[in-house]
This record gives sequence, structure tokens and C-alpha cells, in this order.
Amino acid sequence: MATTRTGSSFVGEFFNQQGNVFYLFEPLWHIERTVSFEPGGANAVGSALVYRDVLRQLFLCDLYVLEPFITPLPEAPLTQFMFRRGSSRSLCEDPVCTPLVKKVFEKYRCKNRRCGPLNVTLAAEACRRKEHMALKAVRIRQLEFLQPLAEDPRLDLRVIQLVRDPRAVLASRMVAFAGKYESWKRWLAEGQDQL
Repeated sequence: MATTRTGSSFVGEFFNQQGNVFYLFEPLWHIERTVSFEPGGANAVGSALVYRDVLRQLFLCDLYVLEPFITPLPEAPLTQFMFRRGSSRSLCEDPVCTPLVKKVFEKYRCKNRRCGPLNVTLAAEACRRKEHMALKAVRIRQLEFLQPLAEDPRLDLRVIQLVRDPRAVLASRMVAFAGKYESWKRWLAEGQDQL
């Protein structure tokens, strides 16, 4: 669990390199893209509950829970749009890596081999065969919403919360998301008084 630009991809890659770990890269991205939640108030609570409930199912290797949030909707059990599939070794190795299907464009394809659309059933079965399940989450804003997951007897949940010096986070965001920080860059370049 982290916020963006805190080293979560780097730490996630440690888990991804382990053969006994089923790793998912930001599966909650699909929910954020399809469900609109305004910050603050009941909507923030609603989003946290949806994220929590989806996480519970993912930790139980129920990958079907993501299907309603994937656009376009998967044609069961296949989807061409699993976010950053190539960042998950488990989604790009046998038996999940099915033969390539000609003329089917997969937006988030595997990096090191050509695979057909993601078969969610095969991915869920592969998840259940692994000893551990790990995922990267940068969209959980309140740690207390994870307490029911930590208390769920079906899960042996461990949460790693990454914290990075906020100055380094901001410097990294200014490079990664340059368009959002143009006014800051102009302010710095013009040498104006402190805000």
C-alpha cells in the first residue's frame, strides 16, 4: 500500500520475481477508471468500501470480481484490457499465457512473450496454485478500511505501507506528471517570493 511515486513498483517487483507469489500490479486501477467517487464525505467512504471488497475477493483469487469494472466488458472468460498485465509475471507465464490470437489487440500485453487475451479462469487457477498472493495498491486512502481484511480468518493478510520523503515524492511527480506541475515550474523559474 502506497501513494504514487513512493517506490511501490520497485517493491512490488521483489514479489513479482518470486515463483511462489501471484502478483498483481494495481488491480484497483480498473475501479477508479469506471466508478466515479468525489473526494470527501460519503463518496470517499463508498469508494473505500468498494476497494476493500474487491481486494478481499482478489486475495481469495477471485479475479472475476474485476470483470464489471473492465471496459470494454470481458467476453467471459477473456479480456484484452487487464491493466499493466505485463507487470505481472504470473499473468504472462504458462498456463496463463495462451497462444496469440491474430487481429486481437491487447492494450496491456506481456513484455517478454506474445500471449493471447487474458483468460481470467486460467489466471484465477494459477493464483490458487501459488503459495502467496501480493498486489500493489496506490488507491487506498484510509488504512482503517483494511482492518476487516486483516481480521478475516480466510486471509493471512500482511500490509506493507510505503512512506517516502514528501520532497522526493513531489520531485518524482513533477517529472512523471509534468503537465500537472507547469504552474509550479513557472513559479520556480521566475524566482517569485514564497507562496
